[in-house]
Amino acid sequence: MVNKAYPKPNPDESLHLVQITDTHLFAEPGRCMHNVDTRESFERVIAAIAADKQPDLLVATGDLAQDETFEAYREFASALAPLDVPALALCGNHDNPERMAAAFAGSAITLDKQTDLGAWRIVQLHTQVPGETYGRLDDAELALLDAALDTDRPTLICLHHPPLAVGSPWLDEIGLANTDAFFDIVDRRPAVRGVVAGHVHQEMRARRGTVDYFTTPSTSVQFQPGVTKPAFDTAVPGYRRLHLHPDGTIESRVVRIEHA
Repeated sequence: MVNKAYPKPNPDESLHLVQITDTHLFAEPGRCMHNVDTRESFERVIAAIAADKQPDLLVATGDLAQDETFEAYREFASALAPLDVPALALCGNHDNPERMAAAFAGSAITLDKQTDLGAWRIVQLHTQVPGETYGRLDDAELALLDAALDTDRPTLICLHHPPLAVGSPWLDEIGLANTDAFFDIVDRRPAVRGVVAGHVHQEMRARRGTVDYFTTPSTSVQFQPGVTKPAFDTAVPGYRRLHLHPDGTIESRVVRIEHA
């Protein structure tokens, strides 16, 4: 799964994941987004994760680098290294997939599409449309998803653009464009138990059928929920912890980190 041999959780035990998202790092130290130093904020989130229970796996759901530079992705990998856990990462609309892959080579971070860990299967989907803010699953990704869900394992899907509306019209317009194609597969596959996404810089939990849907706060700047036009929020950065139980149930909570 990764370049280092990490112990694998017992299938009879719960799998503990941490999700981080929308770090928006810059190559240059001290660069800010809406008056938040994104690198400093990210490092405090990682310190908080390290001070709490160590996860079995970390997933990073996109928009890792605001400036799309190789150096920003290297900073991301360096910041994660002290956690000493395997990590999965995927692209957001702000990311450069080629530079990301090059920067993560040799680290504990992989871009694997499918990972079986403990009792669970983790599936990562690429939703980036080059040059656009919204997301889309192309035919190859939809085929990959359909094949990955041919399993008896409870499955968690990770993607950047959320397939469910979050209640902010401007964000919902730039979410996943072809949700019908996504739900046509997911709704008929009982293996799917959860979907986690980034992009919206805010916390949400919803349910569709038997599937739990989550979005997670950014490690940097937050968007105000429930508004028509773009607006920043005063909420502090955060991350999400998920406990994936062998019976397919999910327990999850968001942890917030105070500004320095």
